[in-house]
Amino acid sequence: MIVRDDTTRQMLVDLEREEGLLAQADEALGQALARYRMAAARYVAVRDSIAEYIGQSPYNNNVQHLWSEGPGDGTWGKYRFLDKEPGVAVAELLSNAEGPLSTVEILVSVRSQGLKEINGKPIDGRTINAVLMNMKGIKKDKDGKYHSPPALPF
Repeated sequence: MIVRDDTTRQMLVDLEREEGLLAQADEALGQALARYRMAAARYVAVRDSIAEYIGQSPYNNNVQHLWSEGPGDGTWGKYRFLDKEPGVAVAELLSNAEGPLSTVEILVSVRSQGLKEINGKPIDGRTINAVLMNMKGIKKDKDGKYHSPPALPF
């Protein structure tokens, strides 16, 4: 069937334009992902170097007073657990918590601070439960909340 309808032709012109715009967006996305990966690798290297130098996480409560005001744009701590093992992230989180935390509170906290996936799979409640069950020193209180992590391996 040959299309000779002007409306159909215009729709195809629109589709072609949208296809070009999508290709441009796809290219920009690839470039942005490459920039993100480089920035994340630099951040992890700096964060881990500082942790090794001071013998603890630079995000620990007893170090925070040494920080300047922070970025002030709401990003402070957003990447704190990026590329960390779930057990290390949970131990660090619990060691700085003002009180016991539930599994859901732990999950929300580690995910909002950069621990989104492990081995390509999203961090979920099962992952957090497995971490909590396998860590020595973790205590569960009568309300089902967790506290008392082991010493951090820095």
